[in-house]
Amino acid sequence: SPESTLGSFLRTYGAGASALLSYRACQLANSLALSVLIARRLGLEMVGTFAVGFIAVAAVTLVAPVGLNSQLPRVRQPHARLCCAGLVLLSLQWPVVLLLLYVYSWLQAQSPAEAQIIFLVALNGPLLALINVGITLSIIQKKESNAVIGGCLLIWSRFRFSWLSWPRIVCIGRRSVSYVVPEILSLAADQSGPLMLTQVVPRAELGVFRLCQQLLNAADAPVVAFVQARYPTLVRATGTAWRQTLHRVTQLAAIA
Repeated sequence: SPESTLGSFLRTYGAGASALLSYRACQLANSLALSVLIARRLGLEMVGTFAVGFIAVAAVTLVAPVGLNSQLPRVRQPHARLCCAGLVLLSLQWPVVLLLLYVYSWLQAQSPAEAQIIFLVALNGPLLALINVGITLSIIQKKESNAVIGGCLLIWSRFRFSWLSWPRIVCIGRRSVSYVVPEILSLAADQSGPLMLTQVVPRAELGVFRLCQQLLNAADAPVVAFVQARYPTLVRATGTAWRQTLHRVTQLAAIA
């Protein structure tokens, strides 16, 4: 029965995935609440302006980690050295990322005031990229509960750091980049529609689209949290473990 299937799945969902899901649920709820508040106080046009900024946020959050979320669990190094490598590789690209966000804001804006708003919203991208890499490092450490506390500084302040040689850091970064291509393809599938809409619809209609998109993102959250919590184990797992995970993901998608 559907009830027994749901009960069985919840029992095997795991504490780690539940912690990650709690973090994502809070993040999505805050984002939706902010959009509704802005819509009621400032109108759907302002939500549309925020939507333009969040396109950049999605891009930076996914691409700026340069595949570290996929590569770090595969690196055989002490956890403190992984933390050092992740922080260095993220920090090195911040000047370029900030410049690109500034250019994007002015290209997309319809006025100088709107450009400033878009840029301020887009600045969430580097922050979320740092948080997501921090969550990956927490999963490797088997401390997924760090995600629940949220906050970039709170997550990273719980790590120890040990210096890794520059050649080794460069090697990790070079291997991480190989994971960027599928992430860019995923990004294109999700964000090409909103990006095209910025050019052809009024900001108010784009605001309506943004509200609907947030509800769709909420439907993805349980599956994303489940796979993310198991990824460090899956990279060294057998085909059986992959098939079991695929079965669970299919079940969860049906329930969602």
